[in-house]
Amino acid sequence: MVSIVLAVGVVPGGAAYAGAAAPESGIQSSNGTEVTGDWNGDGVDTAGLFDARTATWYLRNSNTTGTADITFVYGNTGETGIPIVGDWDGNGTDTPGLVRGLTWLLRNANSTGTANISLTYGNNLSARWPVPGDWNGDGTDTPGVFEFSTGMWHLRNSNTTGLPTIAFRYGDTNEQGRPMVGDWNGNGNDTPGLVRGNNWLLRNSNSAGTANISFNYGDGAPPHWPLPGDWNGNGSDTPGVADPGDPTIWYLRNSNTTGVGDITFRFGFDPAG
Repeated sequence: MVSIVLAVGVVPGGAAYAGAAAPESGIQSSNGTEVTGDWNGDGVDTAGLFDARTATWYLRNSNTTGTADITFVYGNTGETGIPIVGDWDGNGTDTPGLVRGLTWLLRNANSTGTANISLTYGNNLSARWPVPGDWNGDGTDTPGVFEFSTGMWHLRNSNTTGLPTIAFRYGDTNEQGRPMVGDWNGNGNDTPGLVRGNNWLLRNSNSAGTANISFNYGDGAPPHWPLPGDWNGNGSDTPGVADPGDPTIWYLRNSNTTGVGDITFRFGFDPAG
């Protein structure tokens, strides 16, 4: 599983990543960037926040109201890179990453330190977004890039510098939706999704085509941002919405269907703190 979302406001990484969204993290606001991941390897994705001001990550091990179970610094003070999350070494635990321009800096532990893996991946198009995922079902998350101008996905099966292993179009030219990544059918492979407003359009293969799953979830307007995850540990990723506030309110649903949240809680930090 993986994590990111972008919207109008402060765009991490600057204009090179202007566009919409990404899999398991949220917009950088005064309350931080929302991220989701399996921080302790128990098979359940839970909430996290990244504060670019201090490069501090706040991770919680249950989808309940409370404070962070894990806190550490990864990145620079005033970090301008894009925070991402993934299982970079295939050990079952999601850990942080940062994408600065075309450089991916991946760490294999939820602790203060430097990158364990550094690679270059992407291109110089003006509207693109990093979308890491487990594209081949081997248990390891690797780089991907979505291009808003073409609707193209460029995916790579190893955490090394190189060309895409898989490339296909899923989305419109000048796509206005937010790209998402998840294992929507529980088969072990991450595949693409798009969220347009509150309409989730999920595809079950890394190939050109139309959505296999379509439903409405959330209100589709700022400041509510979509964040998918496996909230109940059943192996399938399903929708979530984060409402940045003091603290952030999380609304998570356990099926890829229209409906209301199955889990609601508050987790965040004081933006003045």
